[in-house]
Amino acid sequence: MKIDIRKLLLIIFLIALLFNGFVAELIMWISLATMVIISRHDIKIQIGNKGYNIAVFFILYYVILYILQISTGNYDTAQAIRLYGLTKNICAPALMLLAFGTVCKDGFSVRFVMWMLTIFNLFYIGAILNPHYHDVISYQMGSLNGGSGISVVLLPTALYYLKYPDKSNVPKRVNISVLFVFTTLFFVAISGSTTSQLLLLFEFFIYITLKIRMNKKILMRFLILVLIGASLVSLIIASGKLSLNPDGLKTRVGIWTRAYSYFINQEKFCVIFGTGDDIVQMITKSLEAHNVFIEIMLIYGVTGLSFFIYSLYRVSKKIFTFQKANIRYLAACILSYVTICSLHPFYTGLTTFQSVSLISIMFLLFNTKNKLTI
Repeated sequence: MKIDIRKLLLIIFLIALLFNGFVAELIMWISLATMVIISRHDIKIQIGNKGYNIAVFFILYYVILYILQISTGNYDTAQAIRLYGLTKNICAPALMLLAFGTVCKDGFSVRFVMWMLTIFNLFYIGAILNPHYHDVISYQMGSLNGGSGISVVLLPTALYYLKYPDKSNVPKRVNISVLFVFTTLFFVAISGSTTSQLLLLFEFFIYITLKIRMNKKILMRFLILVLIGASLVSLIIASGKLSLNPDGLKTRVGIWTRAYSYFINQEKFCVIFGTGDDIVQMITKSLEAHNVFIEIMLIYGVTGLSFFIYSLYRVSKKIFTFQKANIRYLAACILSYVTICSLHPFYTGLTTFQSVSLISIMFLLFNTKNKLTI
């Protein structure tokens, strides 16, 4: 049996994500670097030389910012790790595109991820039904919020896969999709995670809204409004201009407000280029900012946040150049991804959540008759 080195490297990469430590980190980077080298010609065909160069520039842009902050700041080891983690995470979409875009096209990646997350779902469901194992599962696999969040972001992709399965081995591929969808819905229903439950309703709303026969420009403006609106609402709450109880959104209001206050009182250099750290000291413990926009603003300042919001705008416009059947699922996937990153600290570091989300988005991007251009 012939082994596809690209698929093997993707499996190794995803398995390494489940572990911590230097060895796992090294394995992930070797997998990414190897795939970028051996896939560069195929990726250039799919996204064009311009798209390839933009992806490379995006990576280098944040690496340069990282070096700039490290060389001019006075950061301890813990802060440097946070900066490295978020830098790596912001680069992740470009890295994953260059490394695994070709593997995502044939559907292998999304099938493997669905199998992996179905097993995760079953473990989490067992932990909820048997509280004796709850702490063990949460410690080894992450919080229930994290587990349900990953599955909810992947859900639109699984539904697309159900409606438009590959022509070969259709029954087997439909079976895993059905099993994943069922275990996800059951897991979210009993998890007690308000975020994941509301996110499911949000995805349904997006799907129904985009199914309505509207002018594409109206739909595109709606999507852009939701994405950019999420960043503005976060910043308005954080700045205190919208007065809310600090314990609101399960204490996130207090975390955002403290993070913004810390940021705005920095020197001008840090306001423009960032503080190099997204940690917020909350009475007795340090916490991440729990919001992708505020985290980027803290670490990369107004420069990084502006670049990130502009990237969201470009991605939103690109969605509406795809075939109509794909728009609903892709929009729901991206919107749910950005929404959950606005409420949880999953965004920091090249995590399982980040990687699975990007794989599901890339699968939908490449399963279109249109050529992807950046």
